[in-house]
Amino acid sequence: MEGGVFMSSQLEQIRKHFAAERKAEWAEKSAESFESTLFAELKRGDEFIMLPKPGSNNPGDFRGIHDVFKKIEQVQIADTGICINAISLASGRTVSSSPEFAVIKLNR
Repeated sequence: MEGGVFMSSQLEQIRKHFAAERKAEWAEKSAESFESTLFAELKRGDEFIMLPKPGSNNPGDFRGIHDVFKKIEQVQIADTGICINAISLASGRTVSSSPEFAVIKLNR
């Protein structure tokens, strides 16, 4: 560490160390420990992120950047069968979330 700043190689080592520890800890947990909140359980107005999945810096993994969404009243897009039911608070982008999507509900 130079001047209180970690070098990128040091950060990489730290990240790999904690990832290995987390993986070992999680491997010992019961299946019930991994039950998550589903989109269908949210109330209109609840804020959430999609549950991250392990990966290598792809959208939706632990290192990716995640939008905060708000569940909104469902709106059917005419002649498409698509129902919009969430909006990104950062960009205003609307999405169609399936009831079975795993989410992390935010308390803000």
